[in-house]
Amino acid sequence: MLKIYVCSPCRGDLQTNLNRARKYTKQIIKEGHVPITPHLFFSTILHDEIPKQREKALKIGLELLKGCHEVRVYGSRITEGMQQEIEEAEKLDIPVIYKKA
Repeated sequence: MLKIYVCSPCRGDLQTNLNRARKYTKQIIKEGHVPITPHLFFSTILHDEIPKQREKALKIGLELLKGCHEVRVYGSRITEGMQQEIEEAEKLDIPVIYKKA
């Protein structure tokens, strides 16, 4: 069973982006793996539009990424936060897989 980090947009249309993240998370569960989708959890506690809270959420997400076997990037738009996650994964030699949304 692999731990797979879900890298998808959160900023912008929050509800649409969270619904998409839920879909990606469910797909990973169906595959028999463990999804790590921090923005589904943190969006209920920390507010993306408050810079210090956004920074804290991104920092915690990067920490969670360290224990993953793979990062899956969903969608054609790479946000600033997603770019940080991709760069961290590459630095840690964690495979980054690009998926269509």
